[in-house]
Amino acid sequence: MTRPVYVTASDRMAISVLVLDRLNDPRTVPAFSELTVHLNAATVVPPADLPASVARLNSFIRVEWRHSGDVQVVQLVASAEPAVGQISVLTPLGVALLGRSVGDMIAVSTLDGPCPIRIAGVGQARPAHMHTAPGRARPTPVGMA
Repeated sequence: MTRPVYVTASDRMAISVLVLDRLNDPRTVPAFSELTVHLNAATVVPPADLPASVARLNSFIRVEWRHSGDVQVVQLVASAEPAVGQISVLTPLGVALLGRSVGDMIAVSTLDGPCPIRIAGVGQARPAHMHTAPGRARPTPVGMA
């Protein structure tokens, strides 16, 4: 049984603006149909009603790649050009993470076929192993591949 997917109205609006801004970019067009289906199936809730365990824009998400056992922490962003350590909602991984909860198992589309992942954690604060490098406004992952 699949758990419902939740998004806030502000996240949905930010993503819609990003999509409209990138309509003519051939690099992001393939993700639009999957993202549109995902957003249309999501339940829109007020931010105060969204549990802390649900991935939303700007969340830091601990992803466990089931095929390799690797663990990665990424920040989900509404950007077509994310910084190191960030994942855009315009990518298959970004679409898969948006609105999902801790413990969810998801198959992410890759060039090699579906790749199973598990959401091992979600937080709104920058994890301790991430820091902001001097002169940069975005977090830089430390020790992440």
